[in-house]
Amino acid sequence: MGDQFSVQLEQLDSVANKRLPGMANTLAEVLANLNRAMEQAPGAFTNHPSSDRDLFQGTRNDFQVTTDFLQQVLQDNVGNLELASKALREIASRYRQADGQG
Repeated sequence: MGDQFSVQLEQLDSVANKRLPGMANTLAEVLANLNRAMEQAPGAFTNHPSSDRDLFQGTRNDFQVTTDFLQQVLQDNVGNLELASKALREIASRYRQADGQG
């Protein structure tokens, strides 16, 4: 046993160039769907014209807070996956340089 490290560069490339970007794209699609749902949501929380009280105010507020939070989480996760992909590509590049491959 020594202090040697090894890596399967093909696997690292696959994760960096396919899997992580695929996950980021999927989350971006989820975010787009959430945004579309949010655009249509105001109509879901309207009162009957004859109502003198705002029956859905609490629900409307909770929905807004929840969807804003979820939107931020999805945006952050897309960005984090993109950064992780970039970092893995850099790691693979450095392994190749250290091994005399590039």
